[in-house]
Amino acid sequence: MAKIILDRGGDLKKSVFYEFDIPFDDEPDEKPKADWIVVPRTPTDDDLRKRSLEPWIYVTLLPETEDLVVKYSCPADHDHRRQYLYRRISGEAFGGTRLSSIVPSSTDPILVLSDELRRALESLKVRGAMLTELDLREHNTGKKLKGFWAVQFTGKPALRIPKIVGGPNACPYCGLGPLLCETCGWLNARCQRCKNKQGTVIIETEHEGRDDKRIPFEEELNDILEGKLWDGSDLVQDRGRKLASKRFIDWLLRVHAAPFYARPISFCMDGMNDEQKKWFDEIQKPLGG
Repeated sequence: MAKIILDRGGDLKKSVFYEFDIPFDDEPDEKPKADWIVVPRTPTDDDLRKRSLEPWIYVTLLPETEDLVVKYSCPADHDHRRQYLYRRISGEAFGGTRLSSIVPSSTDPILVLSDELRRALESLKVRGAMLTELDLREHNTGKKLKGFWAVQFTGKPALRIPKIVGGPNACPYCGLGPLLCETCGWLNARCQRCKNKQGTVIIETEHEGRDDKRIPFEEELNDILEGKLWDGSDLVQDRGRKLASKRFIDWLLRVHAAPFYARPISFCMDGMNDEQKKWFDEIQKPLGG
C-alpha cells in the first residue's frame, strides 16, 4: 500500500525553529503536546464573555487578488505556490474593543499586531519580517481604525519535501498523477479529474484499512527545515505555514505578547555552507541583545 512519509534522516536539531500560529479562541485547534509553547490571553475571550465583560477584538482580513504577489512558486508547476505576499491588506474588525498585542485573524499566513508590538518588532529589524499597515474598518459602523499592522513571513521556503513510498504517486481511484509534487511538496488532496468525495489522502491514524483506497500520510509531514536551503531568516513562510526561530518565540515571551502557540520542528544541519553556519550561530543569540 502506498503511503506518504517524511524522510527523517540527517543531523537534526530540535527547537531551533517552531511552526507558529495564532489560536482564534486562545487554544490550539488540536491538543498540544508537552513540548509546545501555548500562550493564551489573560483573561481568555471565553472567560470575558462568560462574565459579560467586553471581549477581545478580532479581525477578518480581506486582501485583494490584485495585490497578491507570488514570491516563490514551484519550477515544475507555477500554480503550486510555496510563498505569497500581499502588497496591501484591508479588513474588518469584530468582537469587542479590548485589544491584545497579537490579534486573531481569519487569514493565514498573515500575523496581525497592535501598534505597540509593531514598534517593538520594527526596532529589532527581524530578518524575514515584512510589515504592512492594515486598512481596517469597524464592521458595524465602517469607521476606520488605526494602529493595526500585518506581519508577513518572507524567509525563503526550506521545508523538506515528503514522498510517496510503496505504491504509485497517483490518484488511488483514477490513476491521475502525480498526486504529490516531488519538487515542492504540493499535495492534490482532491483529484481534479475524478473528484472523489472522500478525497485522495487521509491521516494514517484515521485510515480504515485494506478497503480504504485513500493514501495514508504520517503526522507532521512539514516537520524539518533544511539548513542547506535556509536564507538566515528568523521568519519563514512555506506552503502556507509560518515558521519562527526560537529566539523570536523567546522575544515574544519576554514582551508578554499573546495569544500564540508554537510547535517545535527539526532543523537539518546537513549540507550547510559557511555563510549558513554563520547565520545559524547568529540565530542562537537573543533578539535585542
